[in-house]
Amino acid sequence: MAGIGVGGATIASCVTRNAAVATGIGLGAVAAAKAGVQYSERVMHTYTQDRIAGAAGPLAVRCGGAMGRGAYRAYRIG
Repeated sequence: MAGIGVGGATIASCVTRNAAVATGIGLGAVAAAKAGVQYSERVMHTYTQDRIAGAAGPLAVRCGGAMGRGAYRAYRIG
């Protein structure tokens, strides 16, 4: 993300000589890039969860009830 801030500051320096304004533009570029990455992660997570739910939906439930949640390990951790 630092490269984006530097790039934004470089572009801002062409627009203004005011350091505070240039800094604001650089920080805005970083914030926009970060928001874009977070949006992409949310979309991908939703897609993945929908695929898992679609695959697990038709599976039979064992013991006639809801399956318990948790991780059961055959070895001790720690």
